Amino acid sequence: MQETNLVRFFEELSATSTNAERIQVLERIQIELLGVTSIAQYEQIYQHVPWSQVFQLLRTNDNDEVQRLLCAIMESFISNLSIEQIMINFYPLLNTGLDSQTNLSQRAKIFCLKALDKLARCSKIESYPLNESLFQSTHINALLHLFLDSDQQTLWLKSKEILEQLARTVCRIESQQTFETYLREHYFHESNRRILLSSNERNEIVKLRLYEYLIDLCLIDARIYKHITEEQHLLDKFLSDCTQNDADLLYLMNCLELLTNLTQKSHTLTYLQNQTNVIDHFLRLLLTTNDDNPLYELIKPGFIKFFGCYIRNYLALLQNNSIDSQTNQLLERFLPFLFDILLQSDPSAFIIIGLDTIGFIGKTSNGKRYMLSKPKFADFIEKLIQMIRSAQSDVR
Repeated sequence: MQETNLVRFFEELSATSTNAERIQVLERIQIELLGVTSIAQYEQIYQHVPWSQVFQLLRTNDNDEVQRLLCAIMESFISNLSIEQIMINFYPLLNTGLDSQTNLSQRAKIFCLKALDKLARCSKIESYPLNESLFQSTHINALLHLFLDSDQQTLWLKSKEILEQLARTVCRIESQQTFETYLREHYFHESNRRILLSSNERNEIVKLRLYEYLIDLCLIDARIYKHITEEQHLLDKFLSDCTQNDADLLYLMNCLELLTNLTQKSHTLTYLQNQTNVIDHFLRLLLTTNDDNPLYELIKPGFIKFFGCYIRNYLALLQNNSIDSQTNQLLERFLPFLFDILLQSDPSAFIIIGLDTIGFIGKTSNGKRYMLSKPKFADFIEKLIQMIRSAQSDVR
């Protein structure tokens, strides 16, 4: 009975002439769908829905209530249909739904993003050829534009999420040739590469959004990292910004946070090790004072966190044989600085972050071994005992 009613209501929707009538019919459809409790029922009903007329109404009717009801109804189907059924029936809408020329409403674009998100999360590799038809270079391009050009947080966050999820899904493809071809011809197509290299054209907030996305991609898979850094050189501008924006402390703090993320994986940590100009620049800023700008001291905790994560993850990877062993001069320069901070007679604003960092590095056996070999370590332990006895409760 429900199926018959729903088919009849969709037929009535096609015959409506005013928004009041459309809203009334759409509300009946939504109420009727509440009684549909199984995927099998949805699979029966969707075959009788005039989807082309529904999509046309979504494209041409700008009444917000009509849009809301249409998106809610379609979302019910998206949630209960298979990947194949979504591709077959929703392709005409999803294929161009995010294009700027289509001029879909924000509500309709959010619906398209939800549908694409489900497709991007498809775990069945056999569905990849189907999905590829909706994630070609033009679709990636539309997602990138929405991600970088939209000032609506819901839109750009969802676009970023889909782009990253798509990268994870593609990484599951067993054929290396198919994987490489997709990255080269679609994901990092020349038109998309131009967008990813457009940081100079964007304000600092969007620029950092772009850099964060590229770094997240690097962390997903070493092969994607290779495309970004070695083949496409998409992080070069970010690294340049890290060494040329010392006066803009807020921007520099954000860059430090992103660089800290690069310490998480062996391939990105190796990449950082090779950026000696960036490492040396930040270490120099940490070890020197800036009398011209007293606010500069505010950023030093960020430097301490970055170098602490860098060294700790380096030592952990070294312990697991996940990275080549090599003399790390940073250990010889950074840890003595930390000990000096903690051995100061006067309370320092950096004591808490310094203690956290020493503990973080000391979690690895290599970190413990290194600290025990330093003459200042015994003094540090003595100072630690004093602080436990007399320091403020948060330091204790």
